[in-house]
Amino acid sequence: MSPTSPPRELDRMLSAIRRRLAWAAFGRALLWAAAAGCVAGACLVPLAWWRPDWLPTLIAAAVPVAALLALGLAWAFRERPTREDAANRADRFAGTKDLFLTAAELDRHERAPAFAPLVLADAAARVPAVDPAAAVPFDLPGRRLIPAGAALAVLVGTLFLVPRVDPFGAVAAAKEAETAAKNSERTADEAKRRTEELKRSQPESELSPEVASAVQKLAADLKQTKRGEVKANREKLAERRADLGKLWRNVSAEQARGLLAEEDDRRSLGINPDADERKKWLSDLKQGSAESVREALNRMMAEAAEAANESDPAARAEKMQALREQARKLENFARNDAGDDRLAEAMRQAGEQLRNAAEQAKAEANGEGSPEASRAAMKQAAEAAKAVLEQAGLETEKLAQAARDMAELEQALEAARQAGQLNEMGELEGQEAADAASMAEFLEVYEEMLAESGQQATEATAGSVRGSGDGEGDGEGDGDGEGDGDGESSGGTGRGEREEVDGRAMDEAPDAKTGFRTEVSKSHLVAGKTLMSLKSKGDSERGERTTEYMENLARVKEGVDEAIFAEDVPPGYRGGIQRYFDALGPGADAAGNPGADDE
Repeated sequence: MSPTSPPRELDRMLSAIRRRLAWAAFGRALLWAAAAGCVAGACLVPLAWWRPDWLPTLIAAAVPVAALLALGLAWAFRERPTREDAANRADRFAGTKDLFLTAAELDRHERAPAFAPLVLADAAARVPAVDPAAAVPFDLPGRRLIPAGAALAVLVGTLFLVPRVDPFGAVAAAKEAETAAKNSERTADEAKRRTEELKRSQPESELSPEVASAVQKLAADLKQTKRGEVKANREKLAERRADLGKLWRNVSAEQARGLLAEEDDRRSLGINPDADERKKWLSDLKQGSAESVREALNRMMAEAAEAANESDPAARAEKMQALREQARKLENFARNDAGDDRLAEAMRQAGEQLRNAAEQAKAEANGEGSPEASRAAMKQAAEAAKAVLEQAGLETEKLAQAARDMAELEQALEAARQAGQLNEMGELEGQEAADAASMAEFLEVYEEMLAESGQQATEATAGSVRGSGDGEGDGEGDGDGEGDGDGESSGGTGRGEREEVDGRAMDEAPDAKTGFRTEVSKSHLVAGKTLMSLKSKGDSERGERTTEYMENLARVKEGVDEAIFAEDVPPGYRGGIQRYFDALGPGADAAGNPGADDE
């Protein structure tokens, strides 16, 4: 070591003091830089008033931006203390009157004075008296904290108030767009769940599983009937008719009640400018086809996808509004014409989503709220409308299937009615329809059998009349329902003689043509007796007449369903007729009210 080189202890002490001076200077700069950074962050957050979609980002970035800005400013404007500054601080702390400063400056001289070794030795001897931590303390001066604290309070207040203050209404518009997007997402999810449910029910198949099963059971039972087994056939047919009638009522009441109404009941079709198209939709659905309605829905989905990709917000809003009007027309058709609540609700939701998409596109075109939020809400509404329209398509298929179900059930009920009529004649034989593959083929076979049976009955009746016209036959009866085969009949007298009209004998001409027509009854309401004319002679045990009454009542009820459909009873009256006969019993009065005397 040269005579002018400072001792190692002196050099370490001055370096420690210098570092502490640098950190102290950085801390002072950091307080002012933090104040500046907080003010900058507070000025950044209110940008959300113009761009609400930036609000989460601005709030999240305000504090980090303020901190980074403060650190950058403090580092850029920090003080850089020298060795002389450290020696000067040591002299002030130790009270050595520039001893350490002189020792530090001796390093700069290439030719040190003769007293340099003495100064360095004296400074080295005084080093233990200097504590760098005590010489440069890191205490926070209170007054310098005030600006930084005030700036931090401004930043915190800004973060709290900006989201709650909406001077331009943009924040509220952005929140509405966000809420609308969430509602659209929820609507889309519900529509997708309903769509999956409809797919599992197979609405595009010819018949619903329940109706197909019931018709198959009837066909199997009809093919198993035997000629002459009247009672067994009657019981089986009654069971099948009850199942078919219940299914018909369920389908007509829950799914296709609108398809049962007459055209006169739809007065809206006559005054609506879209009446022709709606009539076409209704006509197709009543025939079991959903093709025309599905075409309209597919066009709407394609146009909605095209509108969602439109770059011009104003044109997008116009297209969405036009689609909404189309959805409203389909909703009116579903509610007022087809009478299907599920389809009507689906079209209402589709129209709501299209209206929402049009409003968001209009807001974007007018610069209202947040363009990004409006565009996102519009896209979500378009997706929801697409999902609901897909659901509506399957709802339409379900409605068309219900129409096919009703037609098939009515054919099945008619086949069961005709089979029951043949059975009461003792002519029902399953082998006659062994090759029938549908209810229409069963009807064809039974109509032919009934026609043949009616012709045979006509010939037999005509032969009986011709064979008994030349004699007398007295018939007497007391009105009690008894008679014999020799001419006696219940309820009056009859003679085979020629009758007189206005004092003149009527000439009989067996071959004369008359207006008499032989007809086969369309329905069979009773099983061989008139229900309310049961008579008996003498005393009987209590319960015998009631038992016979109930047996005949059961037969009447068996024929109610087939009679309702065979006689073309209007749908509005069918429920009341069915309830009337259901209420009949041993304790019902003439109006079908339970509780009347059963005698």
